[in-house]
Amino acid sequence: MEDTLMKNLLKLKGLEQKIQNEIGEILLYIISSINDAFNEGYLYLDTWPEDTLFESEDFCDYVIAYVSQLPFDQRMNFILQLDEMLNRMSYDTFYTIENSYPEFFMESEKGQLIEFIGRNQLVPETLVSRVYDFLAPGLNNSEKETILLKLTNLDHTHVATLCELYMEQNRYQESYDLILNTIAPEADYYAEEKLILIYLEVAEKLGHDPAKSGINAIRWSPTLDVLMKVKKLFGSVDDKAEALIRERSPGALLSFYEKEQRLGDALTLVMEPGSFIDSTR
Repeated sequence: MEDTLMKNLLKLKGLEQKIQNEIGEILLYIISSINDAFNEGYLYLDTWPEDTLFESEDFCDYVIAYVSQLPFDQRMNFILQLDEMLNRMSYDTFYTIENSYPEFFMESEKGQLIEFIGRNQLVPETLVSRVYDFLAPGLNNSEKETILLKLTNLDHTHVATLCELYMEQNRYQESYDLILNTIAPEADYYAEEKLILIYLEVAEKLGHDPAKSGINAIRWSPTLDVLMKVKKLFGSVDDKAEALIRERSPGALLSFYEKEQRLGDALTLVMEPGSFIDSTR
C-alpha cells in the first residue's frame, strides 16, 4: 500500500507550484482515508502480540516538504486545515507530522508567525502548542507566559515550562499553585516526571515539610529520578516514602538501593515473593 501510494504521489513532484490547492486536498484526503481504514480494521501489520499500525515516514516527509514550500499565507491556511484533521485522528500514525511543525518555517518567518497567531483569535491551541518551542526564543517573558497559560490544559510539558519561567523570576508560590491545580493532588495520580521534579524544587524553596513533599512526589511520580531528587534536596528518603514506592514501583526502589549501595536492602526487596520476574531476581 505504501509503495503504491508513494509511486503515485511522486508523479506530482515538480507540480507543487502549478496545482498547490489540488495537491493539498489530495494529502488531506489521504490522511483522512488512512484513519478511516484503521477504524474499519485495515492497515494493521499482524505481528501479535504487538500489532503494528501502518506508518509511512516517506509520506510524512512528502507532506512536510509540500507544506514548507507554500507561500506564507497559503501555508498558514493549509496548516489550519491540517491541524484540525490531525486533532481528529484516532491513531498516532502521523505523529511525525505533528512533531515537525517547526520545519514548516524558516527562522526569518518567526515574526510573521507570531503576528499571525496574535491577530487571529481562532488559531487553535493545538497549533500554537506545536510551534511553541520554535517561537519561544523570539518571545519576551510576558509573551511566553501569556501563551503558556493558554496551553496548560493541553499537556503537562507546557505546565512544566511555565513553572520554570516562574522560577526564573522567583515566583515560587505561583509555580507551586499551578502544579497543584494541574495534578489533582488528592488522587492517586501519575504525573509528568519533569513536573514533579519541579514540584520538589519549589517545595524546598518554600520551606515545606520534607517528609510530606517527598511522599507527595512519590505518589504522583514513583520513579528513580524523583527518589534521587528527594534524597538530594532533603538529605534522605524516609521509611514511609520507601514503603510507598515499594508498593507503586518496586523496580525504581531497587535501582535506588543499587545507586545508594544499599545492597542488603536490595537483596531483601528482590527476594520478596512475586515482586520481580525470575530474570531480574
